[in-house]
Amino acid sequence: MKHKDLKRAGRANFSKHYILCVVVLLFVAVIGIEYVSSVDVLKIAVVVTDEDSVGGYITSLSINNSQLLDSLMGEGNHEPTRIGKLELGRSQGVLAHLANMFSSGSITLTVIAAVFSIVKANNFWAIILIFLGLLLVFFIWMVFFNTLRSIYRRIFLECRIYERVPFQRFVFLYKVKRMLKASLTLLLLDVYTILWMFTIVGGVIKSFSYILVPYIVAENPDISPNEAITLSRKMMKGHKWERFLLQLSFIGWDILGVLTLGILNVFYVNPYKESVYCEFYARIREEAKEKGIENIALLNDKYLYEKAPKEKIDKAYGDIIELINQPEIEVKKKNKFLTFIADFFGVVPAYDDSEKLYSKKLERQIKIKDYRYALDGSMYPSRLYPISGKEGKKRVEQLHYLRHYSITSIILMFFIFSFIGWVWEVCFHLVEDGEFVNRGVLHGPWLPIYGFGGVMILVLLNKLRKYPVIEFFSAFTLCGIVEYYTAVFLEMKHGEKWWDYTGYFLNIDGKVCAEGLLIFGLGGMAVVYFVAPLLDNVIKKLSLKVLIPLCVVLSLGFIADQVYSGYYPNKGDGVTNYAEVYPTDGKEKLALNYKAEMYKT
Repeated sequence: MKHKDLKRAGRANFSKHYILCVVVLLFVAVIGIEYVSSVDVLKIAVVVTDEDSVGGYITSLSINNSQLLDSLMGEGNHEPTRIGKLELGRSQGVLAHLANMFSSGSITLTVIAAVFSIVKANNFWAIILIFLGLLLVFFIWMVFFNTLRSIYRRIFLECRIYERVPFQRFVFLYKVKRMLKASLTLLLLDVYTILWMFTIVGGVIKSFSYILVPYIVAENPDISPNEAITLSRKMMKGHKWERFLLQLSFIGWDILGVLTLGILNVFYVNPYKESVYCEFYARIREEAKEKGIENIALLNDKYLYEKAPKEKIDKAYGDIIELINQPEIEVKKKNKFLTFIADFFGVVPAYDDSEKLYSKKLERQIKIKDYRYALDGSMYPSRLYPISGKEGKKRVEQLHYLRHYSITSIILMFFIFSFIGWVWEVCFHLVEDGEFVNRGVLHGPWLPIYGFGGVMILVLLNKLRKYPVIEFFSAFTLCGIVEYYTAVFLEMKHGEKWWDYTGYFLNIDGKVCAEGLLIFGLGGMAVVYFVAPLLDNVIKKLSLKVLIPLCVVLSLGFIADQVYSGYYPNKGDGVTNYAEVYPTDGKEKLALNYKAEMYKT
């Protein structure tokens, strides 16, 4: 295979889906899956050492072992160390954990921190809690983040053949019910790779032997872990050096990427590379099919590499053809005020018969719109996917995000988002510091900033759901406004800071930063297009006799907590210590961001 031919094909595929490819790889880079160095510009930090000395540096995983031990154990005279984005000498605020863990792929460092927390724990139950917290963090990483290595490659493979690739392809593994199996395959791949690294030379060779596994899983996530790894090894036999040279051929682009602080990588080089690597996989797959290597029949997604015949598509989508020919469903209009609220904010009083009819009408419109592209051959025909029981029989084959939410759904989702945020923060504090603390300013098991943020994105940005790119930037901006003014309110009310991004790239007064907002913008997209529709489907199954009392009880408890916390806010170990002032020879040193015990005067 000539590099020139692969690159020409890769550029052509990438140029057809420029925005999608850039956004997809920016997402996986920010949360630390691959191409992480491209967003190093977001990790530039300024550390205040004293009044006259201010230094800047870029975080890195390459760190001296003694520094690592000292930082973890809270010892040593050097400054608290930043390892990746996991800042082990720093107490994080209400919104900092997502940005700091996933922005540099520091799951390994999280495990290290947990081990040291367990070692330092002084009782059995503390060890159990830390271990459970680590298990939850690791499960979330393994199932929801590590599988993105195959999901984004699936998107790029579809970009080779089809003119349209829907944003919902991110939930591809969920829809075919193979998330856990795919995650186990990719986890085993990581284990094998790490073990081979101990042999030095063998680690490099095996990394190229196993390099096709994420692509194989993208095509057939039903394949067993060992079969996928063995198949990659056999397909790469005689091609490892070729793949190495292909990777080396991008060195000029990599240098330009470094010179532009990763900006060129984000907007051109990364998607260009991945498009070429997908083209390489497609050629290797074709050659393996011709040779008939063992188990190559497992790669059976024919229409990922060529378009299906029209008669086959028409047969699979016969119900959609009938639906197109049916008359429009008529829905009785409500009064003007309720109609305005439903249209502009996407909220209705209850999921009544009228709303059910509206949902059916909307479902029909979405199905016709989405599957029209499958019918004309411009989008991958998901109903022809080879995994049995893949997407249900004659049912809605996606999570419909263009919907109205009932008031009870909005209230319950507020508490669910708040609770998830609280659990997330508690687990990370357990893992990093070995302590169970109640996070946030309230005393109950909720962090309302997560709940308000999720609900505000759903309600205030309702009209933008049809436009994912605009939705993302709007969510980014909205989250910034919410976070900034929440920080201002807490400082004015209690005279203390609950989080601080001082030193982060593009931060505003330490209250918001570009890196955190990028994470929250992406999280908002997940809420709008996946999490909220999924939760709403579950909530709709509950009767009002259950929903109304549940909403009332939760709301009264929350209000009571707000009133009590207004007088007696939570100021435990979960609240970040700031502005610790120490006199030194008539001067003052300001310990920004760090725990007081970690700051050596």
